[in-house]
Amino acid sequence: MAYNNNIDLAENYVPLLDEKYRVESKTEVLDTPDELVQEGQMADTIYLPSMILDGLADYDRNAGFDEGGVSISWEAHTFTQDRGKEFLIDRMDDMETIQVTFGNVAGQFVRNHVVPEIDAYRFAEMHDSAENTEDEAVDETNIVEAIDAGHEVMDNAEVPDEGRFIFINPTAWRYLKQSDVLQRNFDVQQNNEEVNRDFYDLDGTPIVKVPQGRLNTQVTIDDTDGFEATGEPINFMIVHQDAVYPITKTQQPRIFDPETTQKADAWKFDYRVYHDIFTPQNKTAGIYSSFETE
Repeated sequence: MAYNNNIDLAENYVPLLDEKYRVESKTEVLDTPDELVQEGQMADTIYLPSMILDGLADYDRNAGFDEGGVSISWEAHTFTQDRGKEFLIDRMDDMETIQVTFGNVAGQFVRNHVVPEIDAYRFAEMHDSAENTEDEAVDETNIVEAIDAGHEVMDNAEVPDEGRFIFINPTAWRYLKQSDVLQRNFDVQQNNEEVNRDFYDLDGTPIVKVPQGRLNTQVTIDDTDGFEATGEPINFMIVHQDAVYPITKTQQPRIFDPETTQKADAWKFDYRVYHDIFTPQNKTAGIYSSFETE
């Protein structure tokens, strides 16, 4: 069974890769609509819109309205994350099950390496851009109060309620579930007697549980092998979706058969992702980060 240069296999596995990213990514809810981004002349640059309007003025019954000004500018941002990897599978290693092999390689690579790195980088960058951060220890006695305090800061900064997300690590999530402040009524199903204590929002704000390895104040991106969380653990982060622009400019998997691969008699799978996340200068109040110095 022969395949020409990545056509058949890529058609099979690109949907798989896309689905893996959608299911496993914790920051996917913040992805930026394409219409809000303008390409720059340089391949590594994009422009994001910023608008400033004049405020109200006195109305003159003779002259009428005071003429207001609208200032629209485009902030230039440069991508820094151009990442990729290739894998070779010898022609003779798995001739009969090459599609299964590629399915496992592609799926595991995206799930275990690509998505966690993108999430970890995004959270660290959002923490660095946050206008308000709080170094605090949380437990079941104060987690609700800590989240309320974060919302209060954002309320005073006039960040809209709608569009906020709470990203929380599993330990803080457990504290939230065990908090005495929250009152819960459990409905035990008569047929299977199941009790479900999960909840997916707090006071109307959606909650996204994030593995601690992705939710830290700093991340080190290795030149050749993945990433490492090198900062302090983040307890939770409240983010308004309009405050950040996570953009993936290129996310391209490719598959080549042994007849096409020049460096070895092998199947080749390579994957490149070109991405970054940006926060406009006038929207830093839309990020609140609670972390704990260890």
